[in-house]
Amino acid sequence: LLKRASAARRTMSADSTEVTDTTAPLSIARKILTSLWTKNYVEFFSTVEAELHSVPLESPEANMLRTLADHVREANYKFVSRAFLSGALSDIAVYFGIPEIDAKEFLVRKGWSVTDELTVRAPALSKGMLTLHYVTSC
Repeated sequence: LLKRASAARRTMSADSTEVTDTTAPLSIARKILTSLWTKNYVEFFSTVEAELHSVPLESPEANMLRTLADHVREANYKFVSRAFLSGALSDIAVYFGIPEIDAKEFLVRKGWSVTDELTVRAPALSKGMLTLHYVTSC
């Protein structure tokens, strides 16, 4: 898709005003897709947030961006809950693209505990699941 968009952009006339109108959404889509591909969640969520402020609140684009961000956040939660038994809240908040305070509330709602040192701990696992976690994390 990105190769086709680049090819289409090259065929447009450089003096056309249509170029900037049609390439801006393509460059934003490219930035979002590239940040997902490279797992740069800070860039992904900041780009989505910036675009949400530049489109009408109830537009199809805004709904799509919110849905995409929620999906990525939930997928990242599943990854974090499988990969980490505990960790620094600041490190884990990066995967969710939200401030630490919001990440703390998000994790507490999911059953995680937060210590005074802002370390988060996953919900207690059964002995079998804990063994499986240790075996698969080697």
